[in-house]
Amino acid sequence: MDAIWMNLNNRQMTRVLWITECVGIVFVALFAIAYLGGLATSNITNVLHSELILRIPLGIFGAILLILSLIGAFVAIYVKQK
Repeated sequence: MDAIWMNLNNRQMTRVLWITECVGIVFVALFAIAYLGGLATSNITNVLHSELILRIPLGIFGAILLILSLIGAFVAIYVKQK
């Protein structure tokens, strides 16, 4: 694992961080659509998180965001120690 992070240059690290940020943007956008879309209905407590069409992408992007965030945290700790 040591060799993987040692071979990343600044440009590649910036690309990884951009990908993480973009996945986060998509996740937050889907979450906002599911929440705010339910507010437009007559029943104000209806939230669309449980709808299959939104639940699957939320789960996928949420898992990817979690993984990328953990990788980013571990890389930050590793770089700080070096």
